[in-house]
Amino acid sequence: MEDDYIDDVQKMALITTSSQLAKEASVSVEGVGEDLSFNFFGWVGGSLRIICQMSKQAMRESHPDRFAASTHLCMALRRYWGVTDITMVAEGFISLDPLTTRGKDLKRLFANTGEIGECITITHAYTDLRADPPKQAVSLVAVPYAYGLGRKIEWKQMLAAPDDGVKILRESMYPQMLMRVLSEKIEKDVPSDALYSIIEQMMENGFEVFEFEI
Repeated sequence: MEDDYIDDVQKMALITTSSQLAKEASVSVEGVGEDLSFNFFGWVGGSLRIICQMSKQAMRESHPDRFAASTHLCMALRRYWGVTDITMVAEGFISLDPLTTRGKDLKRLFANTGEIGECITITHAYTDLRADPPKQAVSLVAVPYAYGLGRKIEWKQMLAAPDDGVKILRESMYPQMLMRVLSEKIEKDVPSDALYSIIEQMMENGFEVFEFEI
């Protein structure tokens, strides 16, 4: 893409807005309760290089299987596309009373208490290995929502944790994985036919892939 999103805040704002629109469109067509699939956005500097969306079928796999597939995908984005940032979009639950719900299963509490809400979570991991010392961090934006009448989404106040996502998230497997893969070395001058073969493998593993020229 030609647009240059140098600032991480701009990147997360773009993904947050697009995710809200995608959620609204999904609910208007498929109805209440339809969750967004995992989405991974790979950035090279300020340019969006590749988007990978997990299929509905793959989203029905077990949590360990989804995590393994996501890890392999993000590893490929780092090694073969040379991404410097990865933004992950997922649905989740958010506690509106963290002290009361500390250590409890938010998903189980959701159906029985008003202290838990649904949200879209945007997790943005970035790395700058050229910095001295090298810098890695994860930023988080959570956008709580509720379902309104007529298949409408009512968006609540957005919560943000710049550079502090790992500490805020209850489940930190994914942000830790994102930071780990961004430490991997980049393969230089990967032939286009090799990239095409990797994309085919990604699709076989349950991802839709959208690639951009930079």
